[in-house]
Amino acid sequence: MKKLLRSEIQSVIKITFWWRIGLFLLGLISTSLIGFLFPYPSFQRLIELGNGIPSIWSWGGFDGVHYLTISESGYVADFTQAFFPFFPWVIGMVSKYLSLNSLYSALLVGNLSSLIAVCLFWSLLRIDFKIDQSRQIILCLLFFPTAFFLGAVYGEAFFLSLVFGSFLAARKKQWWLAGVIGAMATGTRFVGIFLIPALAVEYWLQLKESGKSIGQVKFSSIIPVASICVVSIGLIAYMIYSKQHFNDSLKFIHSQPAFGASRSDKIILLYQVFWRYVKMSVTVDFFSLLYYRISMEMISAVSFLILSSISFKKTRLSYAVFGFLSFLTPTLTGTFSSMPRYVLVMFPVFIMIGSWLNGENHKLRRWVYYSVSTVLLAINTMLFLGGRFLA
Repeated sequence: MKKLLRSEIQSVIKITFWWRIGLFLLGLISTSLIGFLFPYPSFQRLIELGNGIPSIWSWGGFDGVHYLTISESGYVADFTQAFFPFFPWVIGMVSKYLSLNSLYSALLVGNLSSLIAVCLFWSLLRIDFKIDQSRQIILCLLFFPTAFFLGAVYGEAFFLSLVFGSFLAARKKQWWLAGVIGAMATGTRFVGIFLIPALAVEYWLQLKESGKSIGQVKFSSIIPVASICVVSIGLIAYMIYSKQHFNDSLKFIHSQPAFGASRSDKIILLYQVFWRYVKMSVTVDFFSLLYYRISMEMISAVSFLILSSISFKKTRLSYAVFGFLSFLTPTLTGTFSSMPRYVLVMFPVFIMIGSWLNGENHKLRRWVYYSVSTVLLAINTMLFLGGRFLA
């Protein structure tokens, strides 16, 4: 079984490798043909770090600039506290020990993370699904319209590798490992904290599958419970750091409005956000890039709200809990801005889509999905690398 899984993972590595090569070649073409906009700060520093090669430094745009700054100098720029520390810390460590500059270190960490994430996702999927279905699910993720972020200086791939690692360890009943990896996830993104309820549900599911009830749990089973609590350490550590250095343990929340898009550090209900987007859809110029962006945000929000709700019936309950809570939290800031990127971590939806596409009788579904998704992925990649903000 281990030998078979190793062979399968080698196949998945090849798929991921060629996917990344394809994105790189697309970036090489687009940076040569499309002009640049420079709305993000410190782009001159990016050009310097990338040795003036557009097909390299353009992958560090927008949020990538903030991650690089934190990795080099810590939270010297106000409001960068919105970005959690573990990802830039790893970038800094790689830069130090491999003697690479921060951009090349970040690209190395990010792309290696995407490869690790796909391999861990495959191992997680193979617990429940056959090879063909697992492959469809992986392809659905890699060819999603915003999957290029998994190869950029963004934390999505790094975070996903930790989420999949934590779930995989839990499914194998390696609870301490699940807790430690989960703590790294909460030090990477706030939504990592939802691994706590998700892993708690996973523990309950495993008890149920073994024919036990909560009342039959022995004292030795305190290990899974303690391990689940360990997940919170990453977030707690960052809150303590923020309190000590900025006198605000919730600085990562209070920094959100500084990044525009009408973000609020107060809770905004979901129906209010939808109403705001309905109004924008009739006031924004239909032929503008802004209209394209808000359309992607609205479509992502509506589709993933519906699908993440359905996932409670169609996927493993622990996965569905994590996916739904990960969807809901960003919307509470009052906007769907960046939602097309945020949905990348809502993996239960990709499990559903991949399962829906799998099978000999669903060739038309696959053709439509991959055709539309690949075209949008190409367009979005070129826009992002050209300096156009998308998510």
